Amino acid sequence: REQGDYVQAEKHLNRVREVWEATLGATHPDTLFAQRNLAHVYHLQRRYSDSQKLFRHVYSMQKDDQGIGEGHMDTVETMMGLAGVLQDLGELPETAALLEKVLRVCKAHVSDPYAQRYHFWKQYAEHYLA
Repeated sequence: REQGDYVQAEKHLNRVREVWEATLGATHPDTLFAQRNLAHVYHLQRRYSDSQKLFRHVYSMQKDDQGIGEGHMDTVETMMGLAGVLQDLGELPETAALLEKVLRVCKAHVSDPYAQRYHFWKQYAEHYLA
């Protein structure tokens, strides 16, 4: 990311996604993690439509009853990525609604001993919504 070689990053992430999807399955958390990272690369490339579509796909798979659930940190990070794309697209009401959901999820996990990332995203959402 720091070097900005997004074409190579996209190529490698697509390969990782293909391998993980073939070996672990399309809905496995690692496969979704690779897809989320690819959505971030699209966002950095200003390919907002591709990024939004992929973030939405990952989010729908994660929050699904068969997925890891909306309260899982990976799902929170997907919501934050989607919120960033929506903000860049000027979709502010949807951005705010998504960040309010993030805030609710993160507040529910503040007692978690491994909750540092929840605290970080909670503060980010609170700052944005203020």
